Amino acid sequence: EGRTEGRQEGLEQGRQEGLAQGRREGIEQGRQEGLEEGQRRGQAEALRELLQVRFGGVSPEAEARLATASSEELLRWLRRAAQVDSLDAVFEPPE
Repeated sequence: EGRTEGRQEGLEQGRQEGLAQGRREGIEQGRQEGLEEGQRRGQAEALRELLQVRFGGVSPEAEARLATASSEELLRWLRRAAQVDSLDAVFEPPE
């Protein structure tokens, strides 16, 4: 009987520790994903502003690309927007 109770207590303790660890990992993953999405949105907004200033506006096609772009794409386009002479050239594939 003592062994059974000990085993049950051990199982319950292990289960609780596993749940706590899973919660901590889930919170950390959610925090990281939130930071990444916030960074991506900030990059998109900075690029949108630069495109407005340099080229007088942002086409619906460009807006669609900004909305779905990865952080890496946005950074590449941001650099290109500072160097090229047209909105279309910003979005040309890298050479």
